[in-house]
Amino acid sequence: VLYLRARSFALRLLALAQPSLAETLTQGGQPSGDALRAVDEDSLPGLFWAANAWGAAINASKDKPEMLAELPIVQALMERCVEIDERFFFGGPHLVLGALAAGLPQALGGNTAKAKEHFEKAMAITEGKHLMTTVLYAKTALVQAVNRQAYETTLSAVLNANPDIDPTLALANRLGLWVAGLTVSP
Repeated sequence: VLYLRARSFALRLLALAQPSLAETLTQGGQPSGDALRAVDEDSLPGLFWAANAWGAAINASKDKPEMLAELPIVQALMERCVEIDERFFFGGPHLVLGALAAGLPQALGGNTAKAKEHFEKAMAITEGKHLMTTVLYAKTALVQAVNRQAYETTLSAVLNANPDIDPTLALANRLGLWVAGLTVSP
């Protein structure tokens, strides 16, 4: 419920610059290519946060097929975010696309090679300083690829990383360590 509420707030932000696109998305419709191409840097935050929250809501509702059916919408929105600014929010569009590609079985469109590509771009954008990206890469793409050695090596590197390497990422990095099941001294 909270993710859907966050999506609603982001769509309200998007509606300030792109009212017809926001209306289409509010109704759960697939946006046209023209509508997505109309989104520019000024309206990127609304688009990104709507897609991010929407994807999180779907992830939390994997037992609801009607929600899973909305994944192509999230993917289209994030692909447009990459086109506008792949560096937005610490490579966030690549992070989400990587998680989407790794979180689905192949039969439903999952693709571990594509997931790895997106995660590597996100990690390069932050120069490896956003530990949550690395954790999510291990916990999704490396698990899907059934690569235990790479999984353990990757999470060990996170455990040995300084969560304060970038002060703007300190909280996210600590959350990344927590998600990985690792503990960090305060």
